[in-house]
Amino acid sequence: PLAMTPPPADAVGSYGVDAAAWIERQLRIRLRWWQRLAVVRQLEHRADGSLVWRTVVESCPRRAGKSVRIRGLVLWRLAHAELFGERQEIVHTGSDLAVCRKVQKQAWRWAEARGWTVTRTNGKEALESPDGDAWLVRAQNACYGWDTTLGVVDESWDVKPETVSDGLEPSLM
Repeated sequence: PLAMTPPPADAVGSYGVDAAAWIERQLRIRLRWWQRLAVVRQLEHRADGSLVWRTVVESCPRRAGKSVRIRGLVLWRLAHAELFGERQEIVHTGSDLAVCRKVQKQAWRWAEARGWTVTRTNGKEALESPDGDAWLVRAQNACYGWDTTLGVVDESWDVKPETVSDGLEPSLM
């Protein structure tokens, strides 16, 4: 990494080592060193188990593996909702639906093999675990009103600021 914030004083650990191992095992991939580091850092937590990072900005060149890391992290979070003490509703938006859909599409077979519900309808793409945890892909103007526990903004250079400040952030309170 060219720049990275140091761990905050209240961080006592990270779910990231276990998450990275789970991602590699479940998706049958080998994460790159930076993907593993990003997962570990982004999942740092306090003594009470709550995550320390409210906002994460990640930037890397094309084809570096950002989409693979996003997919793995989202699936891990859906499969480990009990760590967060609430049902997970992950809203994924971005520069256009096709970009976000491509990230999620690579998880459809994995989810179906585990009895999860997969919705492929254009503009309503979703994965839902048997416990009701969901990963929703939504257009910029359709990410309002959800009970978001994790908001993902893909290709944010072409996302309207209101999508984040008016659509995602209020639902993350």
